[in-house]
Amino acid sequence: MSMKWLLTLGMAVLVAAGVANRSNAGDWSTIKIGTEGAYAPFNYHDADGKLQGFDIDIVQALCDRMHAKCEFIAVQFDGIIPALQNGQIDAIATSMAITEKRKKVVDFTDRYWTRHARFLSCSPRKIDDISPAALKGVAIGTQQGSVSDSFLEANYKDADVRLYKTMDDAYQDASAGRVDLVLSGEAVSYDFMQKPAGKKCRFAGERLPDGEFFGSGCGIAVRKTDPELRDKFNAALKEILADGTYQKINAKYFPFSVY
Repeated sequence: MSMKWLLTLGMAVLVAAGVANRSNAGDWSTIKIGTEGAYAPFNYHDADGKLQGFDIDIVQALCDRMHAKCEFIAVQFDGIIPALQNGQIDAIATSMAITEKRKKVVDFTDRYWTRHARFLSCSPRKIDDISPAALKGVAIGTQQGSVSDSFLEANYKDADVRLYKTMDDAYQDASAGRVDLVLSGEAVSYDFMQKPAGKKCRFAGERLPDGEFFGSGCGIAVRKTDPELRDKFNAALKEILADGTYQKINAKYFPFSVY
């Protein structure tokens, strides 16, 4: 058995022990929340570099109900589940879709909003038919590692799928005419269409009602060893739905309900 392998195993055990100790302590007075910071209007950095957005406001309202101090930490999307598992963060609030695949790795709270996937076009050419056959060879952009990425890989094999680190990058290329379509959440695309760069853009086709890939809504992810934290979030979510706090936050960002 090599020394390198032993060191790797030892580090893994120490990390696991640290996570277990943090979880078993039951002290959730301070919670580290991981979010991407590049998925406006749900999570993004403002001009001062501070994290803002619907995800941030909702989770802050939950933390207030839980009498907990929440620290928001920006983590790249493709590394956010590993960051949760190794104890860098305690929960993920980055509009993550609740899918069966992800549920094998993490636990989710109840949904706090429903993500309807939809194609967006900024092309002068009108695109109504969004079937895989009609989009053969069409350049489609989306975020790498997202559920939209998995959906396109499984269903649009003949399309020219282009993957981006962030949705902001995908929208930028759509606005510049470098891709014909973007696939993302309807609410996120709606927000982009309100900005100068998105004024000429529009939805292409209808919502994509695919539960296998797009899940049953977006939830807060926690480690499977932290059911108490999940339950605290769920109880707080019920409170803000009942007292109108959720609806006020919703109205701040959208003229329609995303719940």
